Amino acid sequence: RQGTQAANTRRILSTWVPFPHAASSLRRSPGMTITFSEIHMSLVLNTPPAAEPVTLDQAKAHLKVGVTNDDALITALVGAARARVEWHVGRALVTQGWTLWLDDWPCDGVAEIPLPPLQSVASVTLYGRDDTPTVLDGAVYQVDAVSQPGRVALKPGAGVFTNLRCINAVAMAFTAGYVDSSAVPA
Repeated sequence: RQGTQAANTRRILSTWVPFPHAASSLRRSPGMTITFSEIHMSLVLNTPPAAEPVTLDQAKAHLKVGVTNDDALITALVGAARARVEWHVGRALVTQGWTLWLDDWPCDGVAEIPLPPLQSVASVTLYGRDDTPTVLDGAVYQVDAVSQPGRVALKPGAGVFTNLRCINAVAMAFTAGYVDSSAVPA
């Protein structure tokens, strides 16, 4: 039974949290099982990377390929490899735009943004019970792009958000990833 529970937990994490290390930002105790009902976030890719961290020429040189017949395949494989590495390490390797959806604002007033390094937060939008969006003024929250993962914290006096819809009530649009491919750790 314990093996089945572990298998189900892995399936849930790979389905619900697209990056397994994003679950570690939930501050769970070691050995604690994270289940579907405890994770109230999802990520949506809005702007895919404009360039890969490895160029076609670099990949072809590594593979010792001198012809152009397989350029499309090699380019696709480089993108797939980058996506897989990002999934494993829980980081964005190159600049890309995402939206983090939360069911509610965290009780401590600080929301952790997965996929470090965080470059910027473009907007924070709250959705009321009637699905009316309200974009928060940037003066109401503070962005911490230095910490990893990055964070968004409500400033004192920002108030308490009530009457939010039950699911996907908070949307944070952000840009993550290393600005330059030469800054990506080896």
